[in-house]
Amino acid sequence: MMKNLLYAFLFLASVSASAQLVVPSDLQITDTPETEDVVLHYDLELIGQDSVWVHWELLFSDDTPSEWDMYLCDNILCYTKNVRQTPAGAFKINRFYENVPSEWMFHTEPKLTEGHSTVTVNTYYLDYSTANHTPLDFSDIEYDGDTLSMSTHSFDVTISSGVAVEDIDLSEVKIFPNPTSDVFQVKSDEHVKSIGVYNVVGKLVEEMNHTNGQTHNIEHLNKGMYLVRLMSDDGQVIKTMKLSKR
Repeated sequence: MMKNLLYAFLFLASVSASAQLVVPSDLQITDTPETEDVVLHYDLELIGQDSVWVHWELLFSDDTPSEWDMYLCDNILCYTKNVRQTPAGAFKINRFYENVPSEWMFHTEPKLTEGHSTVTVNTYYLDYSTANHTPLDFSDIEYDGDTLSMSTHSFDVTISSGVAVEDIDLSEVKIFPNPTSDVFQVKSDEHVKSIGVYNVVGKLVEEMNHTNGQTHNIEHLNKGMYLVRLMSDDGQVIKTMKLSKR
C-alpha cells in the first residue's frame, strides 16, 4: 500500500514539474523614435498541467533608456510602467488552462529617444488547487513551497532611426552547440560584430568582439541559462537567443 502511494506521489510530482508556458521564439521589436507606442503581441500557452496560477515579474537590462515608458498587458489588465510584478489580489493573478493560448502585449513608449533594451519576463506556476492568491516573494522564490516551476522568456526592443535588421534572415542566425559546456559559435554570422552574454536577470556577464567563424569560450561561466545578444557593426541588436551552459 505504501509503495503504491509512493509511486502515485512521484507520478503526480513529475506531472506537476512538467508544467510550462510556451512562447514563440525570436521575439523582438524594432521601430523608430517617432512611434508613440511600440507594441509586441505574442501568445503564451500552457502545456503539462490542466490549469495553473501564473505570477510574473519584469526585468530590464541595464542599458534601457530611462526616458522610455514600458509596461505589460497580461490576461487581465494593462499595467502602468511602475508595475514590475504580479500585483496583490486574487482577481489579478493569471489563470492558464492547458492548450488554450492567451495573448499578452508589451508596450514601449520611446518618447523620441533611441536605444535598446532586453526585457526578461519570469513566469512562476502555482497549482490551481492549492495556491493562495497573495503575490509571491520574488526575492526568495525558490523557497516558495507552492511553486511548481518557473520559466523565462525574453525579447529585444530596439528603437533607432536607421533600423535595418529586417534585411537579415534571422531564421538562419543560430548559436551552436546548444547546450554547451565550453564553447559556442554563430551560424550565418556575416553581420555579427560583437556579442554580449547576459544572465537571466539581464546583467551583462561577458562581452566579446566577433569575426566570421569565430569560436567563443564560456567554460569559466557558471552552469545555467544565459541570453546571448548578437550586435551589428552599427550597434543594432540582430538577435537574442537562449544558451544553456552545462
